[in-house]
Amino acid sequence: MSFSGSTHPAALALSLAAFVGLAAVETEQQTGPNDARVSFELNNKHYDQGVIWVDDVTSHYQVLGRLYGFGITLDGWTAIGEDTTAKPAKVAGLETTELKIRVDYLLEVPFAEGVPMLQVLPHYEGILYPNQRPSSINNDQQYVGVDGWFQPPILGFEGFEFGGGVDFNVDRKLRSFRGAIGARQFLQAAPVDIALHELVTFGNAAYWRNLSGIESKQVGVLDIGGKLTMPLAWREWWAYVKVSGYYWLDGDQRTLNRNNGVDNGGVLVGIGIQWWNERR
Repeated sequence: MSFSGSTHPAALALSLAAFVGLAAVETEQQTGPNDARVSFELNNKHYDQGVIWVDDVTSHYQVLGRLYGFGITLDGWTAIGEDTTAKPAKVAGLETTELKIRVDYLLEVPFAEGVPMLQVLPHYEGILYPNQRPSSINNDQQYVGVDGWFQPPILGFEGFEFGGGVDFNVDRKLRSFRGAIGARQFLQAAPVDIALHELVTFGNAAYWRNLSGIESKQVGVLDIGGKLTMPLAWREWWAYVKVSGYYWLDGDQRTLNRNNGVDNGGVLVGIGIQWWNERR
């Protein structure tokens, strides 16, 4: 592993702002063929693609629509307060720090009535960081890929799935890809729903170099998290709490973090509300 922090626009952001889990696989359960959701949440910090873009409270808002299996998801992140320590660009209060669009198609193989044994989601994802100066961070954040989740019928019960995903950058010159592999669980203890996930992320050298200036082919981050959802008094409205922990598995990256005074692990917390159409 080598580090070229003086030449790459994102290098300081990644080494000084802490590197965490990739976004190469969607851990939220997708339902179809039709679906509609709107959510708003507050997080203790904003991170994506391994970078903590805002080390302070940030809002995250999402709109998801799906019809006949075809889905589109729009995401946005806006800082609540300012973060003068953010690199390479400082963040002002109420400044939008990320916009994302994801287009996918949900394929399901049934295990039982209403219960899929296999879910496959080919997708396109485009990402923009509006407060960052023009660079490869903004210009080249377009990916095509596939997520897959399998529920082994031999387990004899529902809600335990294994899978992952891989994304390839559409820029042929970069030849970069990112991915994750792991498991997720969905449990019900009425009126509460519990969702858990355990992931290990990875990426090739071109991916790390383009995003961070780091030359590495190593496995990235261990990401373990959960989400607790409960109904509100109004029909189709829900409240939830999310907690996840991350830890760097790459020894060279841990050394780099220590040298720059950055923790090798941390905890991310979010609280939110969601409208979910029951007539899907």
